[in-house]
Amino acid sequence: MILESSENANQPFDFEKENKYLKLTITALRNQIEKLQIDQEEKIQKTKSVSTDEISQLQYMVNNLRDRLEKYQIEQQDKIQIAVAHANDENKQLKKTVNNLRDTLEKTKIDIEERIQKSVSSINDVNNQLKLTVNSLREQLERKEAQRMTDLQLAEKNRDAESSQLENIINILREKLEVQNGNKK
Repeated sequence: MILESSENANQPFDFEKENKYLKLTITALRNQIEKLQIDQEEKIQKTKSVSTDEISQLQYMVNNLRDRLEKYQIEQQDKIQIAVAHANDENKQLKKTVNNLRDTLEKTKIDIEERIQKSVSSINDVNNQLKLTVNSLREQLERKEAQRMTDLQLAEKNRDAESSQLENIINILREKLEVQNGNKK
């Protein structure tokens, strides 16, 4: 306590009053401290409450994001499985197409082989017929030659002419057959 005037200096000091004043000050300070402690405690509680709310919101957000991530992963797995299934189906179809084409090619080869065999057989038949014809013509020539011995010069001319013609025919036919054989092979 501060003494303010000279009057107060002359008066005796009142300890009882001073003591009472100090007790009131202590009580006021104690009340302020308690109020500050209560305010501080309320702030701590509010901070804890806000933190707890934030933690709850963050946990909710994390759980929500986790759920969304799991759903996304499941969707992606489904898409991958669908894509794999489509690829497998397409592969099966392509394999089936390849097998069908292979079968068709084999059938075509067999058909071509059969045609070649038929053509060769036909050509051989024609050759045999030509040989028979040639042999028959020779026989006819020989018979005519025996009958016309008297006219040997004429017969020789005829025979030479016919032989030449037959050889040309044979050569022409042989060339035709060779051309046909060459074209068909």
